[in-house]
Amino acid sequence: MIGRLSRFVPCCLFVVLCFAAFGARAEPYLAVQLGLKCGQCHVNPTGGGLRTTFGDIFSQTVLPAQHLDSPLDNWTGQLGQYLRAGGDLRFDASLTQAPHTRSVDQFALQQTRLYAEADLIPNRLLAYVDEQVAPGGALNREAYLVYWSASHDWYLKAGQMYLPFGLRLQDQTAFILAATGINMTTPDQGVEFGWERGHWDAQFALTNGTAGGAVNSNGKQSSARQECLWDLRRTQNRPHLMAGAGGDHR
Repeated sequence: MIGRLSRFVPCCLFVVLCFAAFGARAEPYLAVQLGLKCGQCHVNPTGGGLRTTFGDIFSQTVLPAQHLDSPLDNWTGQLGQYLRAGGDLRFDASLTQAPHTRSVDQFALQQTRLYAEADLIPNRLLAYVDEQVAPGGALNREAYLVYWSASHDWYLKAGQMYLPFGLRLQDQTAFILAATGINMTTPDQGVEFGWERGHWDAQFALTNGTAGGAVNSNGKQSSARQECLWDLRRTQNRPHLMAGAGGDHR
């Protein structure tokens, strides 16, 4: 057993080192701690997917527990003036041990995803695509157009998208995601209206209610989310806090 561990552990460490600079994960707690909205770090105003320029720089300079020098340092995915690209590759190694049974060690590819954003009208109209390419065959997660107002205090989104509900937790099996069936594995097709003003933002979506599947005659699904960000540091020794609420109705 010791011999197997001595061979397996160095392999795990090698994999971790190879992907440490590229596979950093973000969770909503970062937004809570820093007093930032989801759209500060992500192109999608409700979070998840391709990072903004701010999100890219943050993930490369602040987020890593230990920074590894790379030729791609501070590259924000910009491909020309109007196109940005990104990706997400997640790979892990595990060792399972149980009494009186043979240990199992394995490598597993969690996911490989590609993102693309095109500024059709700079700062006003953009096209966005989120494509999962592995494991298994290609699977489109999001593909939509977003039109922003001139003051960037409201937007209109149309296409296939993640529904505005709760926080974009990394764990898709979390109770709030599993119980409702609204998570990052069940995008839907429809339209979304978003409003952002100061500490507040809100979203309302009207979709087919079929998680991207065949449309039926059972009506449409409405989803809503509201969020407020405020600062309590003047009265208490705490960082920024964020409160959010979401709902779904068929």
